[in-house]
Parts: sequence; C-alpha cells; structure tokens
Amino acid sequence: MLYQLRNLKDSEKQEFFKGPYMVALLIGGADGELSNKEIDRVSEVIHVKTYSEKNDLEDFYKILDAQEAADEMNSILNAMPVAWEERHAELTNRLSALGAALKKLDKAYAVQYYNSLKDIAVQIANASGGVFGVGQINESEHEMLTLSMIEKP
Repeated sequence: MLYQLRNLKDSEKQEFFKGPYMVALLIGGADGELSNKEIDRVSEVIHVKTYSEKNDLEDFYKILDAQEAADEMNSILNAMPVAWEERHAELTNRLSALGAALKKLDKAYAVQYYNSLKDIAVQIANASGGVFGVGQINESEHEMLTLSMIEKP
C-alpha cells in the first residue's frame, strides 16, 4: 500500500482508490447514461496518468492501471441504487467523505490527488462529444466539473 495513505482508515483507503472511478461515474452519468466512450476514456486517462502525474501520484495510478476500469466501475454501480437521482446523491456523499479524508494526508499529496480528480472529470466530460470526442461538454456535466462536493485540501 502507498505510504502516503498511512493516516487513513482502511475504509478511507478503499474510497481513495475508488475516487477516480466515482468521479468518472458522476460526470459520465450526469446525462442519465454512461457511454462506452466514457468508460473507455477512464482506462485511457488512468494509463496516461501512470507516467504523466507527479511522482507521488504515479504509483497510485500504476495500481489503478493494473485493474480493469470497467470492472471496477461496474462493481461500484452494482452496489448503488439504479435510479440516477439516488445514484448521484450517493456518489456525491461518498466524494464528500473522500474530501474529508484528504485532510488526513500530506497537503501536497492531497492537492495533487484533488487536482487529478478534477482533470479526470474534464477528460470524461469531453469523452463523448465534439469533434473526435473532444470539445463538447453538456450542461449537466458542466455543472459538476468543479467537484464542489469535495472540499479543496
């Protein structure tokens, strides 16, 4: 396990690793459906982050890259209500709790993670629109891009 997470409870560590997937589900499902392009984009973004992130987060994304993103996202979805409104509320609550857990981490690491989640949000929002899947963020996705439910570290 990553030494940066030593101050977190086991349940908080699990949520920490699910954070990128929860953000992708929140943003990708903002229009009421999660497209295959959005699911595929999660895997791509995680892989790119294994070498594009600051050193502290590279190891985190290498762990995620070894997992199958679609399986992880389905696992999260299967444990949630089917109705979008209820699912949105649960994702929002879990991400809010994740924000509280970030306060237990080294500030620099927490800020890197938070900024990385915001980047994932934008990448997923751009996945299914515009020219070649870039440049079109719908209104429902745009409202959530700030990830306001996660308190900035």
